[in-house]
Amino acid sequence: MTSDKLVNSMSPNEPQVTSADQNEREYQLAASVAQHVTLKNIYLKAISAELKESRADIVAAISSKELAASVDWRASHEFDENELVLTVKLDVNIRVGQKPHILMTCSYLLEYGLDSAPPGDLRDDLLEAFSKVNGVYNAWPYLREIFQTTCARMSVPPPLLPIYRVVRPFKAPKSDGSQTEEPSRDQPVRAGT
Repeated sequence: MTSDKLVNSMSPNEPQVTSADQNEREYQLAASVAQHVTLKNIYLKAISAELKESRADIVAAISSKELAASVDWRASHEFDENELVLTVKLDVNIRVGQKPHILMTCSYLLEYGLDSAPPGDLRDDLLEAFSKVNGVYNAWPYLREIFQTTCARMSVPPPLLPIYRVVRPFKAPKSDGSQTEEPSRDQPVRAGT
């Protein structure tokens, strides 16, 4: 079965904030799958990168910190029930600047072995949550590396990609000791959902 969902759009100054209940459910589903998987392989399936402005203009803008990178991605998955293999496909778009000045797209495939098949009635929800949380988290260092080396090959200094964090959501305590329904804006909420 394949699930295809737009997962997130991140820029360095705009963290994604979603409901605490949605985050908590997704986190719990992903964590329940994570206990039963091993990462067997990760590889770059496709890549494309383009300087959309002159190299000199891009270098000047990056050097003066006028440009920041933003990342959009889509995670999908396929599960081979006979082989107990979960394949997560991560399609990524990285834009540097609003125009954009640099545009890079790439696709990664991550293959996980499972020790057993998830229950049929929850299978799609479990694998989708795992793909969105753990799949992206596991691929992020590879994504950062390919972005940095690609920029270097285009002879431009790479702006930093935003940090991908998986933080378990929590309910902030009220002054009376009870729990609120949503974390406050200054408390961390997991980016990536």
